[in-house]
Amino acid sequence: MKKTQKKAFGILGLLLVIVMTIFAAVIPGPGATALSSVTDVVEIRVVGTGPHVEFTNPEEDAIYVTPSHDFPYIYDNSETVTIKLEYTDPGGGTHEYILDIIDAADAVGSGTVSLDLSGPNYGYGDYVLTITGVHEYAGMSEDSIAFAYYPFTAELDKDHGDTNTTLTLDYDEANEGIDHFEIIIYDQDGEEVAKIPAITVTPPDSTVILPFATNGLPSGTYDIVVTAYGDDGIALFEPYWLTYIYEAKPDEGGDEGGDEDDDSESIVVPDTGGLMGGLNISKSDFLITGLIIFFMMGVGGLYFIIKGNQKAKK
Repeated sequence: MKKTQKKAFGILGLLLVIVMTIFAAVIPGPGATALSSVTDVVEIRVVGTGPHVEFTNPEEDAIYVTPSHDFPYIYDNSETVTIKLEYTDPGGGTHEYILDIIDAADAVGSGTVSLDLSGPNYGYGDYVLTITGVHEYAGMSEDSIAFAYYPFTAELDKDHGDTNTTLTLDYDEANEGIDHFEIIIYDQDGEEVAKIPAITVTPPDSTVILPFATNGLPSGTYDIVVTAYGDDGIALFEPYWLTYIYEAKPDEGGDEGGDEDDDSESIVVPDTGGLMGGLNISKSDFLITGLIIFFMMGVGGLYFIIKGNQKAKK
């Protein structure tokens, strides 16, 4: 009887909890009651995703040798879009220009920044182009591209080698300010290589052979410094540095009395010591052979024991 009463009270209590939970969910809360008495209208501004701005063809840290370049961009969910250019000149001076301020009005849009770096406000140096989208309620978005404008760039045909190497210059052939290039090679001690005097390249030439092997230079790391000069003999910009690892060819002469055509590989004979030191037998060979003999003797002994037991039973 007691068990039946306890079970009934338990079911009743569970039902009571369920009813109270439903009642608490249905009745209006204090906030809802207070809202009905407020006469002011509360305006709620719903904002979607935040602003988005982006340069669509980024080429980060590019080095340009021509002055004219286009940078297309897109924007979305922005009230205002600002485009800014930061320029650092060869002397280290910094300049900032606001190129455009767009009333975007939350619309999807696109455009292109067209730059002529030969203009009066620009020149050789480093640049950062930045686009910023701002929304009063949704925040800000920003994208940027870093690049440089130099009179030229230079490239070696390989990272290292044992022969002469080719240096290729990339420059704007329409740039009449370049009179000539001067190439100087320094060794790993910072000394100018006497065997290779300064090399001059005059436009429209763009390649030159660096005679490392021809002059018998030793193996090592060399710095190749290229400078562009104007008609007045003044360097147009800071020198362009490249590092080249040169490996001199080894002496191709064979040993006296040796067979230069013998390409066979030498055979290393393990030293097992003692009287058998000259045999081609290693210690692992001895170990494996011993294990095989031990196994065979064990199997043979087991066979004779079994045979002996069988005879004893008979």
